Amino acid sequence: MTPLDPANCSDDAFLGGMLQIFQPKKGYRAGIDAVLLAASIPAGAGEIALEAGAGVGVASLCLATRVSGVTIAALELQPELVALARDNVARNDRKQQIELFNGTVLDPPPAIATRQYDHFFCNPPFHGEEKGTKASDRQKELSNRGDEANFEDWLSFGTARLRPGGRLTLIHKAERLADIVAALSSKAGAIGIFPLWPRRGMPAKRVIVTAIKGSRSPLKLLSGLVLHEEGREFTHDAEEVLRHGAAISLE
Repeated sequence: MTPLDPANCSDDAFLGGMLQIFQPKKGYRAGIDAVLLAASIPAGAGEIALEAGAGVGVASLCLATRVSGVTIAALELQPELVALARDNVARNDRKQQIELFNGTVLDPPPAIATRQYDHFFCNPPFHGEEKGTKASDRQKELSNRGDEANFEDWLSFGTARLRPGGRLTLIHKAERLADIVAALSSKAGAIGIFPLWPRRGMPAKRVIVTAIKGSRSPLKLLSGLVLHEEGREFTHDAEEVLRHGAAISLE
């Protein structure tokens, strides 16, 4: 794929038009999960964050837009997506904040592997190697399954890169919550679970999970966020995050 070929890419607005993003028309496409993930990271000016599975850069760009003083290293497996992400970083004027790297959580480049970070965030693969129906598109398949790395590899990679007291934040399917908590329990504490309710009275399909390296504080079930009203429109709180770049507090 030629990354900037209009025949292969769409030009999409995020954060109410504050960001313009090129991404493939086919295959894995970033949506509101990336925006919600970025909104949940309590980064501050002068801190350093690491994203794994950066795709075309949407989550990193959302975070950099909200926190102008944060710097981000973004790791992505697929070279064609790295190329698109670099273009997106440049066109949104965030080259001073975001650096893109091609690599995997099993074999990260030395520039990432030798540093410590204040924050690690990711949207890990949805399917294990033995689960789910394979996607027909290779890009989507790699994004869903994470190549050879399994779910725990992602969390081990992230917690290993964090400084003591650093924070991990991820978004994933609610049905994988037991696996997430089991994988994190030996690596971090102060686990917080923030459900994302599609509508009031409906089960959560996604959860945001946060944890602190070295903490011994107990797990907390947080209030969560209702995304939609009875119709298709977003709730006021969701609209503030998705359209206006507001933060989600996980405290």
